[in-house]
Amino acid sequence: MLDFFKCIDLKDTSVKDAQFFFWRKLPSIAKPVNLCPECDVMIATPDTITVIFCFWNVTFDESKTNLVKERIQKISEFIGDEKKLDLSKRRELNLLLIDHSEKIQTKLLPTQLNCRLLKTTWKKLCTFKSHPHSEEIERYCRWKCKHTRPTQVEENQVA
Repeated sequence: MLDFFKCIDLKDTSVKDAQFFFWRKLPSIAKPVNLCPECDVMIATPDTITVIFCFWNVTFDESKTNLVKERIQKISEFIGDEKKLDLSKRRELNLLLIDHSEKIQTKLLPTQLNCRLLKTTWKKLCTFKSHPHSEEIERYCRWKCKHTRPTQVEENQVA
């Protein structure tokens, strides 16, 4: 966890009692019937909440980026609403985008976000020597990079 947080520039974040949530739609505190868009992973620690969107070699045509931008904007709005109501704990709220290339991600961003935006690449995440299976993870990443071509986001898909 320490290596992961350093990689995404959260160096001073506590890793104590980190909780992971996968493929969740979270209910709003203010409006329980409203669900945020599904996030791929969310990591909650005592001082941060990091919502993660994962992509792999996605190319975005200008007309296709709106679906992903909308997803990011909805998460940002959800985080902003929740931040206003979370008076008991002050946590840093982050949105992390992971992709093969950080260049692609810059096209996706709405102009204003209610959280800190973080970006990294799969290659960076797959090089943590502290992981007990680091060599296998690195080999898989190299293989995946070699054998995966960029995929076009279609109108009915979210990357």
